[in-house]
Amino acid sequence: MDYDYPWNRCIARFKYDRQTGLARTLGTLMWHAPGIAPALEQADLVVPMPLSSQRLNTRGFNQAHELARELERQCALNHTGSSTHRRYQPHLLHRLRDTQAQSSLDATTRRANLAHACHVLPVDHRWVQGRQVAVIDDILTTGASLNEAARALLQAGAQSVVGVVLARTPEVS
Repeated sequence: MDYDYPWNRCIARFKYDRQTGLARTLGTLMWHAPGIAPALEQADLVVPMPLSSQRLNTRGFNQAHELARELERQCALNHTGSSTHRRYQPHLLHRLRDTQAQSSLDATTRRANLAHACHVLPVDHRWVQGRQVAVIDDILTTGASLNEAARALLQAGAQSVVGVVLARTPEVS
C-alpha cells in the first residue's frame, strides 16, 4: 500500500503508539497483497529488519518483527512454505550501531547513515549460505535499509534476498 492517508496514520499508531495489536490486521493485509505470499513461499528464511538497541529500547518493540511473525502465522494457516520454526530467524540479522532515524534524512544521507550498519555474525553464516531470504520491514522510502540488510545477508552467503514491506512512500512526480 502507499504510505499515505489513511494508512500512514494507522501505521504511525502501530509503530509509535505501541499499538502492537494492529500487527495482525496489517500483516494479514500484507499477506493478501499481490506478490507477497509467493515471495514468502519461496523464501528459505524470513528475517525482520533489525532495530538499533537504542531505538528498540525507546519504542519497546520491533514493528518489523511483529509483522514478520504475523506473516509466518499466515504461511502456517495457508499450509505454505517450510516449517515456520526454522524459517523465521528474528535474531539472524543485527544492527551494529545506533543510527540517526531515517525519517529525518534525505535519500543520500540515508544511504550513508546505514552504510555497514547491518551484520550477520560469522557463526550464523551457515544458516544463510545458499538460502533465499525474505527481509520484512514496515515502510520503504528510498530502499536504503533494505539494501543494507541485503548487503549483509549476501555477504554472509545468501543466494538471494527479497524485501517484503507493508507500505511504500508514494513517488513524487
